[in-house]
Amino acid sequence: MFQQYTKPEDLVVDPMCGSGTTIDVAEELGRRVIGYDISPYRKDIIQNDARKIPLDDNSVDFVFYRFPILRQC
Repeated sequence: MFQQYTKPEDLVVDPMCGSGTTIDVAEELGRRVIGYDISPYRKDIIQNDARKIPLDDNSVDFVFYRFPILRQC
């Protein structure tokens, strides 16, 4: 997705970063990246609630967001 929808130096944001895979892939492809998570797993993930991302309007080139899979038992 990053190769198709972004170009080098674009800013990618993952508001619910989890383990940081998005950060790793974006950096490998030469994208700038910011990862947020309510419970950061690593030091390069910023602790933050995804409902309150502290970024200016129109400052991000791509937001990487995936819906969690919910299962009912």
